[in-house]
Amino acid sequence: EDTVLNAWHYRKKIIDEYLQYISFKRNTDKVFVWIDEHDECFVSKLEELDINDDGYMDFVRALKEKKTMVRKLVERADVLVERSHSFAPLIKDTCNRLDSGFNNFFQKIMRINNKEEIDKEAGRKSDSSLEEKLEQQELNEGKRKAAKQRELIFNELLNTERAYVDSLSKCIQYYLGEMRQHPEDVPEFLRNKESILFLNIE
Repeated sequence: EDTVLNAWHYRKKIIDEYLQYISFKRNTDKVFVWIDEHDECFVSKLEELDINDDGYMDFVRALKEKKTMVRKLVERADVLVERSHSFAPLIKDTCNRLDSGFNNFFQKIMRINNKEEIDKEAGRKSDSSLEEKLEQQELNEGKRKAAKQRELIFNELLNTERAYVDSLSKCIQYYLGEMRQHPEDVPEFLRNKESILFLNIE
């Protein structure tokens, strides 16, 4: 039994950590996709945009959000790697590519626009929607895990209750029933003691 439980816990740990890696990779892929979409078609036009242009401000806002997202992903990767995560090498490699790729893109933008100007406008115009969404996502994930844990506990309680009811049913059928149908077979010291032996089992 211990061997089976240990094997089950090990496999569950591997699956959970694999899902963590997949979630991490999907988020990094979103950043790479965004960089690819803006690296050629938008960056070439960036110099022509006015600082008050809606397209310019949308880009600055998105850049600020992606910078925050990358920072959170890097911090998340550090935590997972420090925990001796089963997929630590893959997470570390993905994190390095993300950090390098975004920094290269960011430096390209800095060469086109004054860094202080970008930071100033981003701080003034950008909102915290992405950070709030990430926090909400973590909160929802925590709630889902808590709900799943409660479901497992409830299922265990239900299974225990079913086993208990099944045991009572068998006790009534095979012991109390036989005792009533064949009282002559009951040892004398147990006769007329149903209430003591079975209490309110029925």
